[in-house]
Amino acid sequence: PLLDEDGYVSEIRLTRTGLNYKQNVPTGLNCIIDSFTMLRPGSGYTSEPTVYVNGLENIARAKIENGFVISIEVVDRTISFTELPTIKIAGGGGRGAKFLPNLACLPVEELEARGYAKIGTGKYIDCP
Repeated sequence: PLLDEDGYVSEIRLTRTGLNYKQNVPTGLNCIIDSFTMLRPGSGYTSEPTVYVNGLENIARAKIENGFVISIEVVDRTISFTELPTIKIAGGGGRGAKFLPNLACLPVEELEARGYAKIGTGKYIDCP
């Protein structure tokens, strides 16, 4: 569970999807990685490890502090997903970090209303 500033549960994030559930596949929506949920920060990182999203680099970037991966930020929001992508964190001198992607599946207009703007043919960026 995620708590708001008053200590109340505002969101629940699943860390395991379970088995044999009927899939609810979004149709007519763009699903982008909105954020990441940390499962383990790993240890021993001396530089930023590479984050691979479905085997591709440059979609997300890890941030480290005191040898731990403290967060992963989304760099490229132009890639849509039809299922939960796999995340691999490699390099940086450490090991053991594990994060899950959180997808936002909305029509393009609503993605923009949430604060994501696409600049020409470039990348989505977070707007204040």
